[in-house]
Amino acid sequence: MIIFYPELIFKKNLSNVFNCEIRKINPELETDLFGSKNQLHYARFEKNEKYCQIFIAKYRRAFLVDYWKQGVCLAHSSISNKRNVALSINEWLINDNNIREFVEKYPFVILTDIAEDFENNNEVDFSWKKYLREIPKSHPELKDFVFESYKNSKIKKLFPYMSLNNFCFSRCTGYPYTTDCPYVYVEDGIIIIKNWEGKILGKASVKESIKIILDNIPDDFSFAVKGIVDEIDK
Repeated sequence: MIIFYPELIFKKNLSNVFNCEIRKINPELETDLFGSKNQLHYARFEKNEKYCQIFIAKYRRAFLVDYWKQGVCLAHSSISNKRNVALSINEWLINDNNIREFVEKYPFVILTDIAEDFENNNEVDFSWKKYLREIPKSHPELKDFVFESYKNSKIKKLFPYMSLNNFCFSRCTGYPYTTDCPYVYVEDGIIIIKNWEGKILGKASVKESIKIILDNIPDDFSFAVKGIVDEIDK
């Protein structure tokens, strides 16, 4: 791998490589040392509610970059030129451009499926409709529960996501998510409802499980909001 990245021989790790490159553009922007110090193949830059992660490809020279905002990955890129990587990261973190303007300026950047719905404040419904399409094939045992949950006016306002084989709910749309709503999985045809402390809240049918979910959602919940758990619980 190292033959594709000779700069790592001299700079010791990816954080040093990109600190050097980004200082040429913006001397005030520095890697998140807590998250990437001494990690040979990883670097992270963060400012306000945005951050970028950089990885490296194994069998070719390519810097793999994720572009995050408020806990949601909105774009990614794969490019060999360090300068272009640094320019795109600086632009992402410093400016607040429309996401379409960003990819027009840096055409090697590719938007994720959720990006435009996120920008239009529609990420909750986007995620629900994604699972309504995908669950019947990926987790058919959860199909009836997911479809019935979407019919419920309160549950459909939570942000849905999958964690392994668990169907989960959050009061925020970014990762890390809230952990005060139950999650479900299916075992031997029975829906198991648990909280994040590991307590089983019930083993139920679809309709009964909906009631258990509703009984264990925080009383003051109205609609999942942008951001991560640390931000909404301030």
